[in-house]
Amino acid sequence: MNETLEALAQSLFKSWFVDATQSALPKGWETKSLAEVTELITKGTTPTQEDVASAPISDAQINFLRVNAIAEDGVILDEKLTKIPESVHTGVLKRSVLKAGDVVYTIAGTIGRMSIVRDDLLPVNCNQAVAIIRPKLEVPSSFLLLSMKQTAFQEELHSNIVHAVQANLSLGMLSRATIILPPKETFGSLFQPINALLKKIDANRAESRTLAALRDALLPKLLSGELRVPETQTKLL
Repeated sequence: MNETLEALAQSLFKSWFVDATQSALPKGWETKSLAEVTELITKGTTPTQEDVASAPISDAQINFLRVNAIAEDGVILDEKLTKIPESVHTGVLKRSVLKAGDVVYTIAGTIGRMSIVRDDLLPVNCNQAVAIIRPKLEVPSSFLLLSMKQTAFQEELHSNIVHAVQANLSLGMLSRATIILPPKETFGSLFQPINALLKKIDANRAESRTLAALRDALLPKLLSGELRVPETQTKLL
C-alpha cells in the first residue's frame, strides 16, 4: 500500500512542481538555495571512546543515527540505531541534537539516502556522515524531501561529489543546491493533497512498527509455551 501511495505522491509532485516549471517558471515561482529555505544545515559527530567511557553509568541511552539506519526507501530502521550516553548527547554532541521534522541526508560513504526524523525517535543524535537539514517553518519537511529526491536536484548536487578514499558531499554543496517554490498564497492548496498521501504513509508505517513490536513480544512466549493462543487473545482484548 505504501509503495502505491509513495508512487502517487511522487507522480503528483513531479507533475505540479517539476514538469510545470521545466520550460519557464510561472509568475511568482522562485528558485531558492537550501540555505535560503532552512534554519540549519550541519552534520553530526561521532563521540570518542573516551567520551563514552567517561559518561556516568546511570546515564540514559540515547538513539544514535548512522548511515546504515536509513533505508533506501527513506525509512529509519529502529533496529539499526545504536546508543550513546545522555551526557554525551547533551555535551560534546549537543551541536547535532536532532529535532522532529529535520531532514537527514547521508553525505559520506553511501550518499543520498534521506529521511525525516520522527517524533518517536527522540531524543536522537547522528554521526558525521549524516547531514541535518532543518527547514524554515513555512517550508514543510515533506516538501523539502520530495524536492531533494527530484532528478534535477540530485544531478546538480551529485555532480560535485568529492571522490577521495571515500566519496563525500560537503555542507557547502548542500547549502548551494536549489529547489523551486510556488508563491506563498498557492503553496498550501497545491501541496495539501500530496501531504495527505504522505501522512497516510507515515500512519501505515507507525501501525507496522506497532504490530512488529507486538509480534516480537508475544512470539517467544508463544513458542516457549509461557502463553497459549486463548490466553493471548484474552490479553489483547
